[in-house]
Amino acid sequence: MNNTKIRLGIIGAGKVTTNPGRHIDSVRSLKDKNVEITAVADIVPGLAAQTAEDFGIPYGLEDYHKLLAMPEINAVTINTPTFTHKQIALDCIAAGI
Repeated sequence: MNNTKIRLGIIGAGKVTTNPGRHIDSVRSLKDKNVEITAVADIVPGLAAQTAEDFGIPYGLEDYHKLLAMPEINAVTINTPTFTHKQIALDCIAAGI
């Protein structure tokens, strides 16, 4: 069994991420001590910071590129409109995540 801690970055802080029973709640329902939501990013000014504060996430950023540059992030989820996924996924791959 691999005990490497997954430090998750969430790209997109809208309803699919924050509504009850959705993404943040789903990740936390795993109750896995090796999975930690470390950062959230969203282009809407202030949304990621508010989400981070509301959910006790260490970092809230307005630029997902800054999230991808964080050395502690080793996995991401993309919770943005579908048409944005391709470029974000390519940026994640380029960042080695």
